[in-house]
Amino acid sequence: MGADRTGQTQTRIGHVCRQGHESRVSIRRAAQAHPEIKLSASTKYSGMVICVFLPCFMGCQLSYLVHVAAGHLELMRNRVPIDRVLADSLCSPAERDRLLLVSEIKKFAADSLGFEPEDAYSLYCDTQGKPVSYVLSACAQDRFVPYTWWFPIIGRVPYKGFFSADRLAEEQIRLAREQTVDIHVGLAAAYSTLGWFDDPVLSLWLDDPVGEFVELILHELTHREVYLSSSAHFNETLATFVGETAAQGFLAMKYGSSSPELTEYLRVLRDTQRFTSGVHALRQELETFYATASPDS
Repeated sequence: MGADRTGQTQTRIGHVCRQGHESRVSIRRAAQAHPEIKLSASTKYSGMVICVFLPCFMGCQLSYLVHVAAGHLELMRNRVPIDRVLADSLCSPAERDRLLLVSEIKKFAADSLGFEPEDAYSLYCDTQGKPVSYVLSACAQDRFVPYTWWFPIIGRVPYKGFFSADRLAEEQIRLAREQTVDIHVGLAAAYSTLGWFDDPVLSLWLDDPVGEFVELILHELTHREVYLSSSAHFNETLATFVGETAAQGFLAMKYGSSSPELTEYLRVLRDTQRFTSGVHALRQELETFYATASPDS
């Protein structure tokens, strides 16, 4: 992507994300005028988020939400300041380089995209090589209609996360018993709390190639700035677009437009696009088949 086009795209990204931020600021101002509206709590009182919304959860699967809250808070308790990690003699040179890069990425997001990263990714969490969580999704067996779950705040989404393999298995059994769907289980290496908490840099990310590491940080920062309830596809599409496009701008600024870092990242994007195009073509063929096949086929 040429420098002019990259600059123009970053300008458009910044405009969209600033609009999202301004909407969030307007909501917060309204909340200040109406104290009965509860929007957020300081991370020093992270338990308050659960308490504030507990009445809303009573109509949902309370035990599941308690499970998720407990798993998340355990992750939050294991965070340490990045500065402390950098001062540790056990921190390898490669890990040090990645962690030092985080503050530059945040500054780029603020200066070029109008983001307000605040204290996000100023902390670090060692996951001991384990994924953050399990992600369950499901789809109708004879058409591309995802099964969805509804939750307070985030709305309806086509996935459900678990911190425990046992809780995941219970939901798989329930879903298979009650619904005629195909079930898929994935592993999550990251998730966003949408600004409610100061999300940490996870140890899993440090082994990523530099371009993908930069994209991941920018992707997750986008979720903090712009998130529409019950619009999972839009939210992921926007974060992916911003992450990929802004990562190219950052790599060009940091390493140069002809650098190995940017060249390799562009190669990864091309490979990803080829794979995605193939999947989309297969999906179109299957949609045609589902639409024309008789029930006995």
